[in-house]
Amino acid sequence: MGLFFAIMFPAVVGFFVASWFLRGDTEACFFDRVFFGFGVGTGLLTLIIFLIGLLGIGFSLPAICTPLVVISVVFIIINLKKEGMRPADYISGGGGTLFTAHRGLKLALALMILIWILCKFYFVISESMLRPVLSWDTWFNWSAGAKFFFYEKGLLLDPGSEFYFGSGYRQFLGHPLHTPLLQVWFALCVGSFDEALVTMWSPLYFIALIGVFHLALKKETTALYGLICVFFLASAPLITYHAIDAYSDLPLAFYFLASTASFWRYLKLGDRRYLMLSGLFLGISVFTKNEGLFFFIATGAALSLYLLKEGKKPLAGDIFSFLVPFLIFAAPWLIFKTVSGIGFGHSGAGSGLEWLSDPKYAEGTGRGLHFEVFWIAIKEVLVRRSNFNLIFPFWIILSIWGFRRVLDSGLKYLYIIIFLVIGAFAFTYLTLEATAVTESTGIHRNLLTYTPVIFLSAALLLAELIRGRDR
Repeated sequence: MGLFFAIMFPAVVGFFVASWFLRGDTEACFFDRVFFGFGVGTGLLTLIIFLIGLLGIGFSLPAICTPLVVISVVFIIINLKKEGMRPADYISGGGGTLFTAHRGLKLALALMILIWILCKFYFVISESMLRPVLSWDTWFNWSAGAKFFFYEKGLLLDPGSEFYFGSGYRQFLGHPLHTPLLQVWFALCVGSFDEALVTMWSPLYFIALIGVFHLALKKETTALYGLICVFFLASAPLITYHAIDAYSDLPLAFYFLASTASFWRYLKLGDRRYLMLSGLFLGISVFTKNEGLFFFIATGAALSLYLLKEGKKPLAGDIFSFLVPFLIFAAPWLIFKTVSGIGFGHSGAGSGLEWLSDPKYAEGTGRGLHFEVFWIAIKEVLVRRSNFNLIFPFWIILSIWGFRRVLDSGLKYLYIIIFLVIGAFAFTYLTLEATAVTESTGIHRNLLTYTPVIFLSAALLLAELIRGRDR
């Protein structure tokens, strides 16, 4: 019952909040609210826990649940007024059908894929309930600190303590707290720090990722096409592994995908509430991993280019709608990092950034720019063991083939986001974290965070080429 409450309470809170953002879209269904709501609810939950910790209030269920109940009541009230919006023309085009096969054949194919996906869900849930924290990286970066916060009943922000903010248990104090505080929440609900049950949010993010991906494609194409694309996304080995590993990259991948899907709907409908939802998810991503800042900068740049190209006036309303939800979730953490003097890097407990000096390189050998990372990264992605099936070479070939279609549609804004994110990671490898590539310690996890968006852009482009009867 404790585990059930740990899952359902934030999901229900998020459902009511997400319903307000989605109620202007007549194409949004119940499951849109469920999957988006799960991400919103868990983000609100950890933000509340963090603020409670900053105020010095001990972690307890009443202290955490009370503000969330108030938020739920507020959104229930404002959701009582119903409204709808007629979807605008597809910004990427539209028209035509994707499949002309016999109805019975399509139904059989859809049923087979659906059964396979449900088996996949069962696998990741059962593995997560049976296994404790199984990887050293997960324990080292997230779970040890979560266990410390649970037994301390707070963040321990006493500067005089040798265990300040989990020092000694948290190797890098600058690592964000979304997933550690989720583990604290599950432990509070279960009654102990059960190392299997406290990570049960991990398979749920996998399920929500699949749900958001499918529904985003279903609105643009067909349910069957969405299921086929889901099959390929869900079959990527590293994504399945992270569904039971409880590392922070899968939640980060979910929030980036949810933000991009929301941004795409904003391009189609022009509804600022989708823009607000995109900013909200990006704010939670910053509280999930430091790399979330890359996604915010990339999406913000794409939004700016869109507003300038379309000549939308006034610009302030759209920019305001994007920034405010982002700041609500990201600002408390970023301000705390600034005041506390903890950074974003891997150079000790303070997590400072040492430009042109990778701290993981042997002393005296890590100085300067590391151009060797580019060829290694290309081999990892295209040839060796990136563990994402063939999506990257497929995406590259498809993008070259459909280059004109990308430029003539709203897809170019998704590509702007993707290329800026790739560029941000490349710059980081070149100047700060070369070992993430040379020793394959981080590049695969980094790829995981934006691979679902690669899948989304590829699926949307392929649908456009099929609609256009391209050879």
